This record gives sequence, C-alpha cells and structure tokens, in this order.
Amino acid sequence: MIPRILLLLAIAAELLAAAELQRHKREYRKIPEDRTRRLIRLNRISLVAGAAIITMLAVIISRN
Repeated sequence: MIPRILLLLAIAAELLAAAELQRHKREYRKIPEDRTRRLIRLNRISLVAGAAIITMLAVIISRN
C-alpha cells in the first residue's frame, strides 16, 4: 500500500514540475537576457531533476 502512495506522490511531483516548466516558459520570453534569465534556467533544471529523483526513489521503494 505504501509503495503505491509513493508512486502517486512521484507522479504528482512530475506533473507539478511540468506545470511549473510551462509557466516558466511563458515568463521566460518576457525577461531580457541577464542574470535573472540564467537563474530561471537553473530553477527549471532543478525542478526536473528533483521530480526525476523522487520518481526514481518511488520506483526503487515500490520494487522492494
């Protein structure tokens, strides 16, 4: 039961990260190329990486 909940949480994290990326894409075009734009790019990378790590952990835990 707990592994299924973890998988559902991982899927939710992936969906939230995808929605956040879409929001950042729209805002990203409005910002001129400077430090802020680079920080947003790093933020997008960390969102995707965090969601991927949560998903991998959930899959590993659900297999055991």
